[in-house]
This record gives sequence, structure tokens and C-alpha cells, in this order.
Amino acid sequence: NVAIGPAATPVTFANTFQVTPAVGVAIQGASLGDRAVITAKSKTGFTLQCFDNNNVAVARTTDWIARGF
Repeated sequence: NVAIGPAATPVTFANTFQVTPAVGVAIQGASLGDRAVITAKSKTGFTLQCFDNNNVAVARTTDWIARGF
């Protein structure tokens, strides 16, 4: 459970990857039209922001997974 505020929120990996990993995000209890936007993806983390169906930035609780080496 990762709380994401309406502003872009940085997420830092516990360990640095050797190459930029693939990242997947799920919004818990999402409303119809909610979407998560991942930006600034790197070997050390990424930035996450959620938007509603009106393209307004919103706070949401998310889960994420990063896969790589």
C-alpha cells in the first residue's frame, strides 16, 4: 500500500537495479476512468501520479511492482 498524493510522488526502490526495470502499478479501489502515470523511471525509482476521468490529479492508494536485474 503506497499512498500517492495529488502531486507527482517520487518512489525510490530499496535496491538499485542494474538497468531501468519494468514498472507496473495498480490503483486500489479505483473509480471508473482513474489512471496512473509513471514518469522519470530510472534504475533507482520513478515518479507516480494518479488522475481521475476528468484528468484531474487525485490522491489514491496504489500497489506497484518493479521487475528487472
